Amino acid sequence: MNIRNKFPNAGQVAQVFAVASIVIYGWTTYRLIQKLPSWLYYLDFKEILSNTSYEDLFNGLMDALDRLVAPHFSYIHLFSPHAPYRAHKDFIGMFDDGWLYPKKPESVFSEGESYETTEKNRVWYDEYIANVDFEFGRLLDHLEQTGVLDTSYLVVTSDHGELLQRGVKGHVTPLLYEPLVRVPLLISSPGQTQGNSIDSPTSSVDLLPTLLSVTGRTVPDWTEGRLLPGFGGEHNPDRTVYMLDAKSSSSFGELSQATFSMRRGKYKVILYRGYKEYGKDVFELYDLENDPEEFNDLFDPQTTLSQEFSAELIKKFDEINKAPNKKT
Repeated sequence: MNIRNKFPNAGQVAQVFAVASIVIYGWTTYRLIQKLPSWLYYLDFKEILSNTSYEDLFNGLMDALDRLVAPHFSYIHLFSPHAPYRAHKDFIGMFDDGWLYPKKPESVFSEGESYETTEKNRVWYDEYIANVDFEFGRLLDHLEQTGVLDTSYLVVTSDHGELLQRGVKGHVTPLLYEPLVRVPLLISSPGQTQGNSIDSPTSSVDLLPTLLSVTGRTVPDWTEGRLLPGFGGEHNPDRTVYMLDAKSSSSFGELSQATFSMRRGKYKVILYRGYKEYGKDVFELYDLENDPEEFNDLFDPQTTLSQEFSAELIKKFDEINKAPNKKT
């Protein structure tokens, strides 16, 4: 079974699905963390380059899952499709159709990658995704045939996306454009046979309270997320969702250099703070409904829209940007 038969609109999320941490290149091993509770199984797949196939990898994963004793919570982390993008030969060339991604202006954070280079890597990346899709479909088939999906929730998501544009190749960048922050969230409920597409703003932090809720656990007050729509939560098209990149700042103090973004409704505002490339706070504002590729920066400090969004973003940034032990 191909994943596109399980989830509607999967074709629309094909590129972001690439970041779903599903497939890995090279030979892999899995390990059980002995100190964790018996109901919590953690599969950490680390890549070691060799000639072992993706088929062998997923066969090993199926074998590992077959040996789990219910009830259990399994966290499966597969490293790829991180670079280098290495699809099986059967998938190479399947996207050589001449289509080109729209060329975008080079960012001040450009790594010097040419448009031709990023386009070549995009094709390799898409081939890698197709390889993932095929193998993950085999895994779904197996879970269905063994009855696991009749009694289990299956969640597929990712921690980040991949940027192949604006002179950047990868995800280690201060930029927070949609290809980096918009990740897949696919959930199969116990016994589910039909797909259901829910179009609602969500965040990765919503997974914790949602999984606790559907398994009958108490949701702690300190959780930042909300119950997902369709799983006890409410659909709120105007929900505010935040995104942050602060890799260059210390984890133990206030953020001196960071990119902070906020989306509400169709608008998304981005703040760059502390970067020498700018030397000051810089904002960008996009209408994602009419400009999903983020071509046209609408930020103008003279407009009410820009003033309101930038002020709200700074207020939130200042609210969260406090040293862990700093008293206020």
